[in-house]
Amino acid sequence: NDGEKELVIDGMGYYGSFVIDARDNGLYLLAQGEGTAAVCSYTIVDGEAWIIHQDTMHMGRYVYQFSKYDGRGEITDEFVLSAEDSGSGDSENWYNENAIFTFRNEPITMQEFERLRNYYKGQ
Repeated sequence: NDGEKELVIDGMGYYGSFVIDARDNGLYLLAQGEGTAAVCSYTIVDGEAWIIHQDTMHMGRYVYQFSKYDGRGEITDEFVLSAEDSGSGDSENWYNENAIFTFRNEPITMQEFERLRNYYKGQ
C-alpha cells in the first residue's frame, strides 16, 4: 500500500504465496505461507492490498486472518474472519447456521460471514 508493486510468488504447494517487498534499496520477505493452517495469499479491496493467511483445509473451521501493510512493512490493520464448528459432533456437516461465526472478535451470522468473505476475498 505504498504505491509500489510487490512481487508475489505463487505455487508453493500447501503454503500458498511468498510476498516480496522492495524498499530501502533492498528486498524483504513481507509474508509467506506457514503450512496448511496458514496458507498465504492476497487480495485487493477498495484499492488496498491485504495479505491473507487462511486455514480452510482442516475440518471444522474456515479461518481467514487479513493483514494490511504500509510502505515500511508495518501492519496498519489486521482482523480475523472465521467460521468454526459449534461442537455439534457432525464433523462433515458442521457448516450451517449453528456454527460459530466471528468478525474482528465479534459474533456475526452465517449470512454476514458469507457476505464479508465474498467482499474481502472476491468470491
